Amino acid sequence: MKVLSRLPVLDEYADAARCAVMLGNDVLVLSEIPTALLRALSEGPRCLEEVEARLAADFGPAPEGALADVVAQLVDAGLLEVTEVSA
Repeated sequence: MKVLSRLPVLDEYADAARCAVMLGNDVLVLSEIPTALLRALSEGPRCLEEVEARLAADFGPAPEGALADVVAQLVDAGLLEVTEVSA
């Protein structure tokens, strides 16, 4: 099972649908789905399936592979960590 965890940022600004985060000297502005994914993890790590269900409830089912792409982009940006744990 994959568990998603937020990584710390220097600063964060959020409005109703989007957020901007500061990492080092860079500021990244995130669209609605990445913002919702990070918000889903604000209280702590969650399994990928739980996050996927939460996002589907808010936005409808994602196209095949779309969530994996978003997760990979957030990992590459230094905002997210994915840990493989045995169930």
